[in-house]
Amino acid sequence: MPYELYRPGGGVGRAGVFFRDIEMVSESDLVLALFPESDPMEGGTAHVVEKAQDQRVPVYAYTVDDDLKLHRLGEWDADEAWSHTVPGG
Repeated sequence: MPYELYRPGGGVGRAGVFFRDIEMVSESDLVLALFPESDPMEGGTAHVVEKAQDQRVPVYAYTVDDDLKLHRLGEWDADEAWSHTVPGG
C-alpha cells in the first residue's frame, strides 16, 4: 500500500500539526487510525479521525492490544466503499 510521510508545517507548534492533519486527510482516500487500548480516540490521531469525518473521507479506527492484535473501535464510511477491504478487527 503506498503511503506518504507528512511533517508539521504551515504554522508553529500545535497550529502546524493541526494544518498538517487537514492536508493529510484532504489527500487521502481512506484513513486507518490506530490507538492504544489504554487511550482510544484520544490525542492527535483522534483529531485526524475528526478531520476525516469533516471531509467525508472514510475512516476506520482500531485499538491495538499488547499482542499487536487489532480490535475495531468504529468507522465512518457512508458509502461502505472500504468495508470489504479494511481489517475486520
